[in-house]
Amino acid sequence: MDRQHMFRVVIVLLAAVLLLSFFFPELSALYAEDTIQSEFAEIVPIDALGVKEFSESLARVAQWGEPPAYLFPLNGEKGISFAAVKKGDIYFFRHLLEPPYLEVWRVFEQAALGDAKIHLALRWPYLEIWSQAPFMAREQRLVLKIEEDAVVEFLRETADPTEEELVRIRGLIQEGRLDEVEPLDDIFLLYPLSYPEYLGMASYAVANAHNIALGLFRSADPQEAAEVMEWGLSYYLSCYPSQRSRPDENVDFSDPSTLKSERLDEYYQFPVVSVPLPRLALYLNDYAFFIAEMGNTVRAEQYLKQVVELDASRTVAYLNLGDVSWQLGKVDAARFYYQEYQRLLGGHVPPGRVTERLR
Repeated sequence: MDRQHMFRVVIVLLAAVLLLSFFFPELSALYAEDTIQSEFAEIVPIDALGVKEFSESLARVAQWGEPPAYLFPLNGEKGISFAAVKKGDIYFFRHLLEPPYLEVWRVFEQAALGDAKIHLALRWPYLEIWSQAPFMAREQRLVLKIEEDAVVEFLRETADPTEEELVRIRGLIQEGRLDEVEPLDDIFLLYPLSYPEYLGMASYAVANAHNIALGLFRSADPQEAAEVMEWGLSYYLSCYPSQRSRPDENVDFSDPSTLKSERLDEYYQFPVVSVPLPRLALYLNDYAFFIAEMGNTVRAEQYLKQVVELDASRTVAYLNLGDVSWQLGKVDAARFYYQEYQRLLGGHVPPGRVTERLR
């Protein structure tokens, strides 16, 4: 094919594309969405205070108690002069030649996630409405097509980067991919306190770690169980540095002496969910039991002493303390803990080793 012939083919193809886009604008819009986006022109809203008469007229016509905060002037095509958003619905208004001079032409429900954070842009006959939910990162892009006697939905997209990130982190925890999970204060999240997933992430993480650790221990892997439980407790204590209720109180999981009830009670500020002290004591007791099974009785004893400080009624902690004390050769201490264990048991029969060691 020579150059001249190739040039003619290119010209014919370009002409065909132009004709298609001219006679079938919807087809080209659907085929090239980016083109639609780039051609939208933002509508500068009119402050309702600056057009008091208009806004009050709109409120009367639409039977609103209060006028809308903003009016969005349209280009007058088909006589449509204004758009206004109220409770997420968009109202289209037309001028009349007689009183009341304005009328509601069409109402499109659920056009926006709210009335405050909203932008309108126009490329006739398409109207784009971007909105964001109050105090949340959830946003929506809606494109309406204004037809001769109706307004129809052309495109709707929603996204919530905060929720998506929280769902991702929760999934990592659930799958046990703990080394990929970051403390939440190190992640850029919009309006995190509005999301239940954020508020409960620390408590969920340690509870899920506990379940995984129990499964590992039942599979005869106390070391892995201890590592998972250590991750869960450390993550809970470091998840939201800025939400600590007593930031001046030093709490360090690697230092058992810092795990005091006055420091861990209501550890996070409301509405962030704190783990109750009895539940923390349970997690800490099991962690100490795992490391004791690994032979680290000295370390286990230190954590178990903090367990009974957090929850003096945790019966099994005294049994565990008695066992590690006995293994460390602290016979008097072991007998004291066994006696406390037996007392809390009530009328139940203790394990044979307890009865034997108390003789």
